[in-house]
Amino acid sequence: MIYVVDRFNREAYRDQLEEMYRLRHQIYVGRRGWKALARDDGRDIDQFDTADTVYLLGLTEHGAVTSGLRLNPTTKPHLINTFFPHAVTFGPIPTGEKIYEITRYFVVPRRVPQMDRRRAAGALITGMLEYGLSIGLTDITLLCDTFFMSTMLEMRWNVRPLGLPTAYDEGTCIAVIFDVSEEAIAKTRQTRGVTGAVLDYAMLPPSVAANDNRRIVAA
Repeated sequence: MIYVVDRFNREAYRDQLEEMYRLRHQIYVGRRGWKALARDDGRDIDQFDTADTVYLLGLTEHGAVTSGLRLNPTTKPHLINTFFPHAVTFGPIPTGEKIYEITRYFVVPRRVPQMDRRRAAGALITGMLEYGLSIGLTDITLLCDTFFMSTMLEMRWNVRPLGLPTAYDEGTCIAVIFDVSEEAIAKTRQTRGVTGAVLDYAMLPPSVAANDNRRIVAA
């Protein structure tokens, strides 16, 4: 399952969030070489990890993090309008109550067998779309490396570039926007072999919830 962590249940997931910060540092600094994110404490946490941020986390039955991503409202400061406004050249930067931005998407290789990683990544993305639909989003924006475009095209999303590819210190990125819809969810499930809904809103992480009855399953 993919668990929603927001301002209402964040305290209960503090251990998972702390683990997430360290995993992000290992992946984005250690593996991908994003030196600007390096911190002495080994935690990737920045100004976009706020009270408004929503995290989606893949968790084992014992509460260990296997995957994750970050969603921020575009009505507040976010990555594109703060650091990469120059990547949007085809019009104004999309903002609004019904548009969120995704960042820090990852799957933990050592915790997900290689043969299962494609589906694990698909479940995380499906969860993102399910969550977006549940709160009334129409679109999600993303600043990604250009190689990720092939993934979005494979899933047959309605993806629109917001500008031309833009060089940055570690490569070439592009700003895009894509629909949040039942159709996008169905196509993602079909492409990645995801069966049924994957999203869960639980007040407690699974390792604790197993012994507690305060669990709410998202529609």
